Amino acid sequence: MALPALIEDSQRKWLFKVTAHSKEADLNLCLLGFFLGSGMTTLELCRVQVGDVITKSGELAKCFAVRGDVERDFYLSNADLKALVKRHAEKRKKDGDHPDYYQGHDPCAQFFTRSNGDAFNVKRRTTARGNDSYHCNALNNHIKRLLSDGGIERPSILSGRRTFAVRLKRHGVDVPTIHLMLGNKDLSTTYRLLDSDPVDMGAIAEMAF
Repeated sequence: MALPALIEDSQRKWLFKVTAHSKEADLNLCLLGFFLGSGMTTLELCRVQVGDVITKSGELAKCFAVRGDVERDFYLSNADLKALVKRHAEKRKKDGDHPDYYQGHDPCAQFFTRSNGDAFNVKRRTTARGNDSYHCNALNNHIKRLLSDGGIERPSILSGRRTFAVRLKRHGVDVPTIHLMLGNKDLSTTYRLLDSDPVDMGAIAEMAF
């Protein structure tokens, strides 16, 4: 099975540049920021709530628990990502005037919503073995469309996790930590993403002299 496309820095810059001119740009940029900079699956992104990322006073949370199969925390510490969160929060349609809302936002509502207030719905399906499986095809398709519009070939909802893992490894982060941040159950899944880091021949040639 082919690996999802790895998004290099030059591609990422162009992706964000194109997305900045898209409809609902603040939402889309924030989504891409989390997609590439959090290691979360799209289902986990769908489950991020307002109260996870902002407080009642409007300040950003320092960290929050990821709602996934493997329990872990995500630290909202990257300055660029925090700026994207703030911009989306400012543009996000208010949920109402309830006194328990966070400046008009329901803390239990999905954080990533469209400009008209619609959410990317999570749906349940039953597998052939009778187990429940959850997915968010609406967000999957939305993100793949953003990637395609930004020039990413073979856009995949797993490209964010692969790019996140490889980028951390290139910066010297150890595999157990990357595995924890991805929330993978099987260590072999993490190694599969990391061991396939393509060699940048241009970068190697630059170091040679």
